Amino acid sequence: MSATLTARHTVADYAAWRVVYDEAETIRARYGCTGQQVAHAPGNDNDLFITHHFPTVDQAEGFAA
Repeated sequence: MSATLTARHTVADYAAWRVVYDEAETIRARYGCTGQQVAHAPGNDNDLFITHHFPTVDQAEGFAA
């Protein structure tokens, strides 16, 4: 069974946050993340809705931990 983690996250500075997020690609890959999406709330680039997709619930739980 596949799993999707979702989070709504508010950041102080999207550009600074994005650098750190992109650097964490190896962590996402370690847990088998097969896709992700970062969306902004309309009119507020610092209000984010993030999804991560995993092949199994165990991989998603490991990533979340």
